[in-house]
Amino acid sequence: MGIGSGVVGTLATDFVVGAAPAERAGAASAISETGAELGGALGIALLGSLGLAIYRTHLHDTLPNALTPAQEHAATSTLAGATSTSTQLSQPASGELFHAAATAFTDSLQTVAATAAAVTVLLAVLAALLLRPTAAATEPG
Repeated sequence: MGIGSGVVGTLATDFVVGAAPAERAGAASAISETGAELGGALGIALLGSLGLAIYRTHLHDTLPNALTPAQEHAATSTLAGATSTSTQLSQPASGELFHAAATAFTDSLQTVAATAAAVTVLLAVLAALLLRPTAAATEPG
C-alpha cells in the first residue's frame, strides 16, 4: 500500500500544484496535503465504523446464552474483549464465544475489504473519466 499511495500522492500533488499559479503553489500544496490527510482519516473512520457495526451485528446473533450483560458488552465491543471474556467462561460456552467472535471479525473484515476495493475501483473509473485529455479547442478562423 505504501508504494502505491506514495506514487499516487506524488502525482496528485504535482497535478494540484501544477494547476495553480506560481505565487499560489505553496497554498495549493498545503490544501492538497490537508485534503489527503482528511480523506485518509475519514476513510479509516467510516470503514472502521462499518467493520464494528458488522462485527457487533454478527456476534450479537450468535452469542452463547451463558453471558452476563457485562460479558456481553465486553464481547461485542472488541475482538480482544470477546477473547478475554471467553477465557472467563467454562466449556462449551468459552469455545462457542471464541468461535462466534472470530467468525464475526472475519466477516466484518471481509466486508470492509470488499467495500474499500469497490470504492477504490469506483474512484479510479471516476478519475479516468473526469481527467481524460480533451481535444484542444480550435479558434475560428
